[in-house]
Amino acid sequence: MDEDPPPVEPELVYPQNDVVTVEVGKRAELKCIAYVGLGEDSDTLMYWTVDGTDSEEHEELKESRQFTPEKDRVFGLSILSISKVHRRFLNVPIKCTVSSSVASKFGWVLLQEADHSAFYASVALCLAASLTILVLASAFLFFKVEVVLAYRKLSRHFSKQAPDGKLYDGYVSFLHPDTLSSDEMATFALQILPEELEKKHGYSLYIRGRDDCPGEAVPDVIASTMRQCRRLIIILSPEAKSSADNKTEEESLLCNQSQLGYEQKIGIHDALTQNDLQVILVEIGGPVDYSCLPESLHYIKKKQGALKWRKASLGTQKLTTLRSNRNFWKNLRYHMPSLPAARHQTIV
Repeated sequence: MDEDPPPVEPELVYPQNDVVTVEVGKRAELKCIAYVGLGEDSDTLMYWTVDGTDSEEHEELKESRQFTPEKDRVFGLSILSISKVHRRFLNVPIKCTVSSSVASKFGWVLLQEADHSAFYASVALCLAASLTILVLASAFLFFKVEVVLAYRKLSRHFSKQAPDGKLYDGYVSFLHPDTLSSDEMATFALQILPEELEKKHGYSLYIRGRDDCPGEAVPDVIASTMRQCRRLIIILSPEAKSSADNKTEEESLLCNQSQLGYEQKIGIHDALTQNDLQVILVEIGGPVDYSCLPESLHYIKKKQGALKWRKASLGTQKLTTLRSNRNFWKNLRYHMPSLPAARHQTIV
C-alpha cells in the first residue's frame, strides 16, 4: 500500500517583493508560483490579499489556481486577474500567500502607474524641434536676403574665391535716350546704378554708352564683352517695346535692328542655353507690359520675377520710397555675385 509523501515546507518562487508597472483603467494580471511539495496536499492553500484585505472583497479581482507535477515535484500557480486597475490598488502591498500544514510563505507585489513622462517629453521635444525648424525656415525665407549678404560679408574674411576669368560683375543693358522714359532709364543706368554698386560696394560694371569705344563693331563687342560678365542687368520701363515689333526673335537678331535687342538676345541665349550668365530684370517707372517684349524676357520674368525701382516724386511719400528702394538695393546685391575680399577692401 502506497503511503502519501510526507508534507514539506513550501517555497515561494514568485513574487519576491517585486514592482509591476500597470496602466490605470486597464486590465492587469499577476502570477504567483510556489513549490508545494512532493505531491498535492489538500491542506495546501494559495490566496491573495490587497493591503491586508481578501481579494474576494474587490469585485474587480478574480483568482484562479492550479497545481502541476513536474519531475516528482508539485508546483502551484495562482493568477490574480484585475479587470480594471484603480488607483487604490497602486503602491499598496498585494500579497500572495502559500500555506501548508507545515508552514506559510508569502511574497508581495507593488503596482506602480506607468511613467509616460519620458514619452511626453520626447513628443514635446519633437514638437518643439519641428516648431523651431519651422520658425527658423520661415525666418530664413523672410530674412533670406539679409542672411545671404551677411554670410558673404563674413565669408570674404575666411575663404578665397577661385578666379573664373570674368572681367565684369555685370553688363548693364538699357534703352538709350530718345524719350522721356528712356532718359530716366539712362539716368538710372549711368548715374544711380554705378553710384550704388561700384562706388559703395565695389562691383565692376560694363555699361554701353559709358565703357564702349567709338568705332567698335557693335555685335562683336557686345558678344565678347557679355561673355566676360557674371550677370546681365536688363533695365525695362513701361514704354519698353520689342526691338523688332512683329518679327520673331531670330529675325530681329539677324537683322540687328536694335542694340538693346541684340544685347538681350546674346545674354539671354547664354543664360538659357549655357547656364553661364544670370539675368536680372529691373523695372523702373511702373509696371512693364511683357506681352510686347521678346518671349524669352517674358519667360525669365515668370520664372524669377523682376526687381522694381521707384523714383521719388511729389506724389509719393518719401519714407515709403526710401524703404522700398533700400529693399531694392539689398535684393539687387543678393542677385549679384559675391565680391572677393581684396576687391572689397579697396573701397573701404
